[in-house]
Amino acid sequence: MINKIIVNLLLCLLFFAFSSQGWAARIAILEPKDMSLSRTSHTSQAIEGKDTVRKLLEDVLSQGNNEVLDRADVDRILTSKSMQAVGEISRQKSYVLGKILDADILVTGNFIQQDDSMVINTSFIDTGRTALAGIRGKILDIFLSEYELRCQVKAAKGRNAVINVGSLSGLADGNMLDVFHKGKKVGLLRIAKASPQECSVVLVKGKTVRTRDEVRKMPVVWGKGNREMIITSTPPSAQITINDKGIGCTPLLFKNNEDELTIRIDSPDHYHYEEMLQFVNPDYSFLNLSLMIISLQEKPKEIPVSGSLFVTSEPSSAYVYLNGILKGVTPLLVTDIAPQKYWLKVAKPGFATKSRRIIIESSQQTKVNLSLRETVVPRKEPLPSLELLSIQTNNMVSPGECFLAARYPEGFILKLGLPVEGMEIRIAGLGIGLKHRLTRDMSLDMYYNFYDARKKEQESQHGISLVSGYPLKSRFFEGQSCLGAGYYSEKGYRGFGGIEIPIIVGVYSLMLEADTIDGYAVGFKEIFRNGAEAVFGIGKDVKGETRYDVTISYRSGGKK
Repeated sequence: MINKIIVNLLLCLLFFAFSSQGWAARIAILEPKDMSLSRTSHTSQAIEGKDTVRKLLEDVLSQGNNEVLDRADVDRILTSKSMQAVGEISRQKSYVLGKILDADILVTGNFIQQDDSMVINTSFIDTGRTALAGIRGKILDIFLSEYELRCQVKAAKGRNAVINVGSLSGLADGNMLDVFHKGKKVGLLRIAKASPQECSVVLVKGKTVRTRDEVRKMPVVWGKGNREMIITSTPPSAQITINDKGIGCTPLLFKNNEDELTIRIDSPDHYHYEEMLQFVNPDYSFLNLSLMIISLQEKPKEIPVSGSLFVTSEPSSAYVYLNGILKGVTPLLVTDIAPQKYWLKVAKPGFATKSRRIIIESSQQTKVNLSLRETVVPRKEPLPSLELLSIQTNNMVSPGECFLAARYPEGFILKLGLPVEGMEIRIAGLGIGLKHRLTRDMSLDMYYNFYDARKKEQESQHGISLVSGYPLKSRFFEGQSCLGAGYYSEKGYRGFGGIEIPIIVGVYSLMLEADTIDGYAVGFKEIFRNGAEAVFGIGKDVKGETRYDVTISYRSGGKK
């Protein structure tokens, strides 16, 4: 029994060891040939280009379980002179080199370097040392993933899904993509909406799409495709033209069997890239791969020549605004203006404002003449009332502001805004008061009187009240309401309230008030153009006797 277990364990170990050799390989990257040497006289640049190519291939191929042999070890065994002696690598020579380097795969090829762009042509050769089943597809998949031609489904629901690459990788609305499940093609996706980092896709062919399914941009195939070409560019989504035929946009996998191609890559606002490529496709290589890494140079932006604008108006001395910025008064000449569309506004107090869209052209002077129509100067928005007929409202004067009024029966009222925001002091006849704002809608009012003007007798009394104010809105008008409660030292508790309703906004208002101590009254207020106000009111006191209220006031200074 124990012997059987040991035998089974050994078989499992041998199986895993054998299967690992099916996809893990030792790769030797041989020194590439610089086909662009004729374009430069600097040997240092040629050496730098070779190092760049080998470093790029090493970084890509070292992904997964593959082992890339150290470059120094390869160059020590195969020097430049020995490589020249070997000449073109044939199948027989590859077997010998594989044994010498202890490598499963040899990577040979050449490159063309032009400014910041590079074309790398490679051939992958099996040295015959080990079984490399499926290695061609796995190596190609590594390159496809590196250059974002192979991605995954990050979320799927029904026939809708989201993939993990977007327009920054050259994808656009309407592009078609192949979808694979466990290496088998299962359908076709169409991009419904491409955002920079991901795309929303719809399954248009196939039964289902699952999370983590592999997605590939559909390749363009010419002939049997014995050479794979990965074409990338910066910026992406550049148009690719091969032999004067458009085939798509970058990045793209192109399969072809041509030995010579003329490739052109175009992108708006960039200089195009064009190259004639010649290929050698050995029959004994299991993968011939070309990698085009193209960096398109941006064209310098044209600096437009400025224009000018001359504005006149009737009458003159009108303010001129260009895109909302005050430029001066008419007649006005504005120079050094960038050629484009602008919004011009001409305004003058007492006249209707005129606005229009204008176009400033390069090296041209645009002339505009406008006639302004005189209008009635609108009244200013009235300030909120500090009091109704006799009761205080929640409103108060601003710091530094003054309110002065002749008042019957008190004689006069003076209100001053203290330097502290939300505090005012008032003198009304032979009395003094202080109001302090607690919140936006509520104030505290404290006062002390030496004389009762309504009774016309000396009577010392003091009190405190809370006053609130709220907007009054209905289908027919908008006004202000006032409610308050307090305590008098001589008369006890007090409740009061009132409303102000505009009849003509900024001109006439109707006032109503009621007070548990002073009775009720109805009044009328007129607002003059200079800001002065006149209030006339009549009503009944708590004893039923007629009461009159007359106030003529003016408010100035401070913050409006």
